[in-house]
Amino acid sequence: MILFHHSRSFETVQYGIVKPVLHDPSSLIFPETSQAYQWLGNRIGFSSLFLATGFQEWQLQMTGYQDQWRRLIGYDTQAEGKIYRGKGEFPNYILFSFDEECLKEGVFIDEDAWWVFICGAFLNDQADQITEPQIRSVFKKSWTRSHWLREAKDMNSRLPICLLVPSLDLSRAERIWVRNNLTARLLADMGFKNIQVKRLRLPHI
Repeated sequence: MILFHHSRSFETVQYGIVKPVLHDPSSLIFPETSQAYQWLGNRIGFSSLFLATGFQEWQLQMTGYQDQWRRLIGYDTQAEGKIYRGKGEFPNYILFSFDEECLKEGVFIDEDAWWVFICGAFLNDQADQITEPQIRSVFKKSWTRSHWLREAKDMNSRLPICLLVPSLDLSRAERIWVRNNLTARLLADMGFKNIQVKRLRLPHI
């Protein structure tokens, strides 16, 4: 079953193994989150790539693949107006999806707990107040891989699950979604297969 999904910009795609890139904090919308990712790396022993886990539409939306079609990207508080992407400003994201048997190693996390307790703590300058119960809610150490996967496949569950891995072989993707035919041809020239031009709906907010 295709179960793991990772989205990245076309410019960062290569046929083979990719690894996490440590960003300059000043380049992030929330610079404090870089400290949260450093905390995570220290906790699990490696810098990680995130893969959304599941097969339902909302689970694929966790990758952010659909955001390349988002026109409204913010608000100008001074001008009291909306900020829209202009022509040529839309990103080009690729969605790589993998069979559950392809990725046997990694660390699962509850993404909601990760953002609320860990990223939230760093954003509010409260990293020293992160508690062990909060950490347990992120990693759920008592859960086995089978438990995580069972939860991800449960149609009635709304638990957002991510698999963290230190590297990812994009050439082993079982399915690849792209935004247009030109991108599909460029990926095919790199050696990728099973490419589909596919749009993912923006979630209702």
